[in-house]
Amino acid sequence: TLFRSAIARAALDFLPHGGGSIFLDAGTTINAFAELIGQQYPQGQFNIVSNSLPIALSLAGSGVPDVQLLGGTVRAITQAVVGDTALRTLALMRADVAFIGTNALSVDHGLSTADAQEAAIKTAMVTNARTVVVLCDSTKLGNDYLVSFASLDEIDVLITDSGAPESIVSELSQHGIEVVLAEA
Repeated sequence: TLFRSAIARAALDFLPHGGGSIFLDAGTTINAFAELIGQQYPQGQFNIVSNSLPIALSLAGSGVPDVQLLGGTVRAITQAVVGDTALRTLALMRADVAFIGTNALSVDHGLSTADAQEAAIKTAMVTNARTVVVLCDSTKLGNDYLVSFASLDEIDVLITDSGAPESIVSELSQHGIEVVLAEA
């Protein structure tokens, strides 16, 4: 979407200052964000861990040196790595910032997705990061999918677009979430 690149650009502000470690979840908006990292930080100030085959390939293709692709089973539809091996690896890690995509975000159900295996990876990233930044366009706000992988209390920042309903933005702010409206 038009907002995908704006949301990705806004996410650059939340990279750890002076370098550090980041988790990059699978998804189209996170992929757009990873492309920007590859363009703007090709010398690699960050230790990057991802479960996304396209993101790992994009970053490696940009010459970014510290990219770790989690091992496990690759889901054909999303090209995301899932399963016990990836979960065990994530359990040993602690990232400064996790950048997470979601299929849906609601006040009641939190962040959710349709696939339980992808949800488990997302949960592990959220749990093992000091700061959680969610990249989510406004069309996903107020929606629910089958599997909740994080509550609102676990989110530090939501980057969305100007189409976000004011009522939801207000409620998220009341939960202590910093809401950033990216301009297209």
